[in-house]
Amino acid sequence: IPAILLLGALGFAAYNLLLNYGEQKVDAGLASFIINTSPFIAVVWMVAKKDEHLAKADWIGLIISLVGIAVIIFSKNRSFSVNIEALLILLAAICQGIYFVLQKGLLKRYKALELTAYSIWAGTIIMFFFTDQPFTELANADTEHLASLIFLGLFPGSIAYLIVAFVLSKYKMSNFASYLFLIPFIAVFTGYIFLMIKLSFSSSRN
Repeated sequence: IPAILLLGALGFAAYNLLLNYGEQKVDAGLASFIINTSPFIAVVWMVAKKDEHLAKADWIGLIISLVGIAVIIFSKNRSFSVNIEALLILLAAICQGIYFVLQKGLLKRYKALELTAYSIWAGTIIMFFFTDQPFTELANADTEHLASLIFLGLFPGSIAYLIVAFVLSKYKMSNFASYLFLIPFIAVFTGYIFLMIKLSFSSSRN
């Protein structure tokens, strides 16, 4: 139970709080590049525990990626002072990386669907204490916001985490991490598509 509560606290509560606060001033494309450090954090942890092994080429790719993330974080800041919002997103990535490692170990005992469900409910219970009159706000929310909440909870939330759990139950962390390189490109492309749709809808109304 403590391990599952920790999964909920790191992978859902802390991750989403830090990411949402960070994304108030960091765009989705940049945020996705920063959050993409999470699988590397997980891989390094697994290697340190001697649960996995990386070849020399893998280490080179890891270092280049981390340097690239650092450049992205500080590229928009000419004074090179700390960007608080970007660091919050980096902390979210660290939480998610630890979540992946803990999840990998627990998947030896639980099925992917079981562990995902337990983690989501644990995170939901924790997040409930950060809400202000949630039932009243939901009752007064318009259709657009409710649809957004359902979409976020279902697709990038429940389904995505279930797929991750299923993959981690069958493959090494390093194999899983390589595919997450696609996240920033998908985020930027999706943001562009939504922007074009919004602009087209606005122009048609005018």
